[in-house]
Amino acid sequence: MLEVGCQHGPGGPSDPGLSYIEARTHFNAWCIVSSPLTLSHDMTNDTITDLIWPIITNTGALAVSAAYNGMSGTTFKSATEMLPNTSKGSAAVPKSQFFWKSITDTSAAVLLMNHDSVSADFVLTFSDIPGFSSTTSYKVRDINAHSDLGSFTASYPAPGVASHDSVFLMISA
Repeated sequence: MLEVGCQHGPGGPSDPGLSYIEARTHFNAWCIVSSPLTLSHDMTNDTITDLIWPIITNTGALAVSAAYNGMSGTTFKSATEMLPNTSKGSAAVPKSQFFWKSITDTSAAVLLMNHDSVSADFVLTFSDIPGFSSTTSYKVRDINAHSDLGSFTASYPAPGVASHDSVFLMISA
């Protein structure tokens, strides 16, 4: 279930649910894998709605969700080190995962997710993205910040990605 804006987590009223950063990461993950975006929060609660409004109205994220170029998003890189999952009966999760979704023949959305409890420095190597090259210069746009980051060749550095945060990018030739 898409838990953006829920006042508490699956543990009931004593479970605070997702932080803003976790909610944004959760929403971005649903967007990149083209899952239905059914909101499950109390729409009459203006405090919650105002808090998550920037997440659920992010036109870049919504465009990624709606785009279809032959596939939904999927992982293309995962950390080998695993973290225990605290949910009952759930499997361990990798410290980080990189997802991609083809948008056009020359562009892709990429989501770099930090599942760890500490910040992490990521490097997105373009040749790791299926169909991309390490010799081409790519324009990089930050979907969450709504800002162009410039052109990069071979890789894009993403230092200091906070715990449970993500970097959501549009990469285009």
